[in-house]
Amino acid sequence: MKQLFAFLLALILCMGCAVAGTENRSVMRTMRDVEAAIAGWGLSEYYEEISKTVRNSVRIVLTPAAEEEIPTGASKMGGLPDLPEGVDWFREEAVDVPLSFICQINFAEVKPYDTENKLPDQGMLYFFYKCAMYVSPWRYDPYDEDSWVVFYYDGDTSILTRREAPEDLAQKGCAFAPAGMRFAQALDLPDWYSGAAEEIRKVIREEDHENYAELTGDAWDAISNKLLGHSDNIQFEMEAECEQETGKTGNWHLLLQVDSNENLGMMWGDGGRLYLWITDEDLAARDFSSSWLIMQCY
Repeated sequence: MKQLFAFLLALILCMGCAVAGTENRSVMRTMRDVEAAIAGWGLSEYYEEISKTVRNSVRIVLTPAAEEEIPTGASKMGGLPDLPEGVDWFREEAVDVPLSFICQINFAEVKPYDTENKLPDQGMLYFFYKCAMYVSPWRYDPYDEDSWVVFYYDGDTSILTRREAPEDLAQKGCAFAPAGMRFAQALDLPDWYSGAAEEIRKVIREEDHENYAELTGDAWDAISNKLLGHSDNIQFEMEAECEQETGKTGNWHLLLQVDSNENLGMMWGDGGRLYLWITDEDLAARDFSSSWLIMQCY
């Protein structure tokens, strides 16, 4: 009996280690983590090339909460926005339909995790998106340009006021449950089909393609909301598409990724994601209104 108990205990511990390894594999916080993950999939010979593509990301962890539990001016997803004086709830002007409030991000809260200093030290980033009649734009067409808004307020966040939703939001748009945000730093590797993985695709032999896909596969499967880093692609690369549709050349990078968050009522297509992209030049100029949106789903 003692031997059986010892065996079962060892089995449970091993299973716990395996689960912990699975959870940790997709969240790398140091270059040692990156090196260990690459080695774990037998890709150490490509470490030099792969390591050049590492980017810092700021992971967004959501905690569903009532409106009154989220302080005014704090980062949040869903619910009601905290807007500056003179700024109304954003609408799709061509058809006069209210846009859905997706999130607001207080950059002062993000700053400790932005190790590459790409984002502002302060201010609020707002994201509104069209969900009218549950028809969401994929943003392949420039004519969809007023179907979402990215607005940056570089002012005092202590004077913001929480706005009530427009009366026609329920009939013509979508309202989402609120959630507070907290942030964490992580290191990302590019998806196999990402434009950022172009050099990796040149050096990795065909027999190792699957291992690289497994290396980045946890992020592909998990719910992933984040700022910066690499996009967790559901389909193919988006950088070339951004350049083609906008006519703007330059280095396109992920600004914000919003996953389908069922607890909040957010569903993008069939379990898809929203991706906001921005060029280095526009990011440095704090011109967030020039970002480009793409939706991908399964």
